[in-house]
Amino acid sequence: QGLIYTEDKRWQYVFETWFEREGQREEWSTLAKQKGWDSWREWRSAWVAHIGAENRTWKRYEILDPVQSVPHFLIGPTQSWQQHFVDAEKNTHTFATLVERVSYEQNEKVQAILEHFPQPTEFIGVLLHDKRIMLIEGHHRATALALAEKKQRNLHIVIPPTIVLTECTEKDRILLDIMLQKGSARPS
Repeated sequence: QGLIYTEDKRWQYVFETWFEREGQREEWSTLAKQKGWDSWREWRSAWVAHIGAENRTWKRYEILDPVQSVPHFLIGPTQSWQQHFVDAEKNTHTFATLVERVSYEQNEKVQAILEHFPQPTEFIGVLLHDKRIMLIEGHHRATALALAEKKQRNLHIVIPPTIVLTECTEKDRILLDIMLQKGSARPS
């Protein structure tokens, strides 16, 4: 899949890096509150607890050709991204499929990423038993890369993106379905 292993990482590092990218931005803090959480940290911690993120082994990889590889990652178990597919197809589609089915030409976040791809950047994902990758975090960036591949658009990427992955056995795959089913809103 065009990945080169660089190092092992602890979940605390993965989570703090995610917080630096997203958690301090007002729109994400607002969304956390709309979902019933007091903070971004509380919201995201509860969501990834479904897969036992803190107790997993995480490995960091460099993505060699992100425009060619990332579009073929699976869309993660988030209700907002999976809403484009019927129930029987959820947790099975790639970002390449997404941009074929849904127009992101007018999506401001995706277009801003296409214009100025964030560097350095890191994705978070799960390496499934069949060696496919499902994203947990980084959906807007992955969608931008899929759109770049579809439109054959060159992106000026100087610093190769990285991805931090944990392995998921076939038996563990149900955890991703539970993650999707429960969503990220605070339970009532």
